[in-house]
Amino acid sequence: MFGSNKTKGALVNKIINQYKTSQKSYILNLIPNQFYCLAGYWIEEVKPGTLPSIFYEKSKQKINQYKNTKKEVDEFIKDINSEFNSIKKEINEFF
Repeated sequence: MFGSNKTKGALVNKIINQYKTSQKSYILNLIPNQFYCLAGYWIEEVKPGTLPSIFYEKSKQKINQYKNTKKEVDEFIKDINSEFNSIKKEINEFF
């Protein structure tokens, strides 16, 4: 509706379609993409900055999730290296 048929609207339609498939909800798939665009438009008219703040929070959560995963992997690698050094030391003492 509001720009969903223009070039920028193609990107928005792709994003909405990805969201619909990720949620796997029959009700979400029934609602046309133009309704989501219209709802987003009015949300921003009534309370500007709402959608960007939601995107910011979701992005921040994903980044923190990545950082936590990285910390876990780093600890795992550190444990492996420690175990390897311990085994290597025992082998060197044996010979």
